[in-house]
Amino acid sequence: MRIRNNIALGLSVIILLIFSNCKQDEVTFSASENLFSAIQIQKFDYGQRIGVGKIIQGKYSAKKDTVYFDITYFPDEAKPTYQDWMMLGSLFQGATVEPGLSGVKDLVDPLHFTVYAPDGVTTKSLTVSTRIYEVPYAELEKGFGRYNKLWNKTAATLGGWVANAQTSLAVVGDELIVNNRSSAMLVYDKKTGLKKETVVALPAGNTAPLFAITVDKNQVLHAATFVNTFSTSKFRIFRWTNGIGQEPEVFMEIDASVIPSTQNTGMGRTFSICGSTSGDAQIMIALDGYGAIENRIVRIPVVGGVPSLSPDVFSTTVDWTWRGLGIAASPTGKTPYFAASLGNPVGLAYYDTAGEHRFITAANGSNFLNKIAVINAYYFVFNNTKYLAASTTSWPGDLRLLIFNLDDANLIPTNKADDLEKYTTLNPFSENWDFTGADNGNGTGDITVQVQNDGKTALVYMLDTNSGIIAFELTNVGASSK
Repeated sequence: MRIRNNIALGLSVIILLIFSNCKQDEVTFSASENLFSAIQIQKFDYGQRIGVGKIIQGKYSAKKDTVYFDITYFPDEAKPTYQDWMMLGSLFQGATVEPGLSGVKDLVDPLHFTVYAPDGVTTKSLTVSTRIYEVPYAELEKGFGRYNKLWNKTAATLGGWVANAQTSLAVVGDELIVNNRSSAMLVYDKKTGLKKETVVALPAGNTAPLFAITVDKNQVLHAATFVNTFSTSKFRIFRWTNGIGQEPEVFMEIDASVIPSTQNTGMGRTFSICGSTSGDAQIMIALDGYGAIENRIVRIPVVGGVPSLSPDVFSTTVDWTWRGLGIAASPTGKTPYFAASLGNPVGLAYYDTAGEHRFITAANGSNFLNKIAVINAYYFVFNNTKYLAASTTSWPGDLRLLIFNLDDANLIPTNKADDLEKYTTLNPFSENWDFTGADNGNGTGDITVQVQNDGKTALVYMLDTNSGIIAFELTNVGASSK
């Protein structure tokens, strides 16, 4: 595969023209084919110097000689302008286009391009036309339509943060709770990010760090202790059944040494719960690698509110050397679930009854960034659709929040460089978050999601250690078909 980079001088905009594989002597232009296998536009933000907002896919006319970009907006939104759009397209290997697609485009008038076949002689003309129009509301039967950013606050603005201490977060009611290692947890208003004086009662006598917190289906707060599995310490999960202001109970505890280990392994930096720990649930805790290869997850079934004291320790096909992540996606059994490497080597996979579905995490084949691919991830169901929200980073301070639609698991291995349109269906949400100079050398952080009681909105929070928190609201409002 060949990547052709065009750099717009003065704007530092890099546009990649990604060409699908085919032999040069087999490339011909016909009236029935699309010159671009995919072509899209996105608004350019001069402050961040990146594309932001919705990605608009181009659609060909019946004669294949025109691409239309339909930019829609809702009645309560400002009408978009025709100015300041970035364009990206995928051509055959060896083909070229003039003028180039790089730079920032004004789309008020149609654009005219000439596409040259690999022989450099055969050409075909293409017109790009843009239409902007208002669309009526509709409540979608599946998935999310509109979304907006609620707030974005740095660690200093949030207040109370300590170096390397904030690694996870959870929402209980109207309060966003952030861990603080072994000190008092921090509480913020979920809608505004303003710090609150609410006190989360800590477990009496506990001296183990609380790196990971989460909630179950009933929004009951849980926290896991961090232990070394070679030690004589007990691994505990605490549960705030009587509210966050009351001392939590020990929901379960096991001797750390019962986890089979052949190396210096820890557990409790991350964990997940699917279901209700007062009824049926699955808890998954990935084992740490401490610099050696690890790929195991500890699964604790909960039946009728009673956790198993004989954990199921199983291996995955994803390897990690430091932190890993296991995400339960069923309240009653092991499958389906996710496994992720939080660092190197890179890896993220979904497992269901059909087997393994591995995400593409390479920078040129996905929306994941390079270096550390995954900081953390969270599985949730919103408006009859299954989603995985994942955070990714490329040091220093280059962060991104992705949301994947998992209704069709067969889309998961899609390579963006090969099929951009299909990849956009898999990954309909990708938002950058720039924290220049942020110091998060361990690449730690968390994601949590709270689906509101009416089922019409979902709040998504991404935390980056030492940096801050960004919050988005997804809604079930989309365009009406009428």
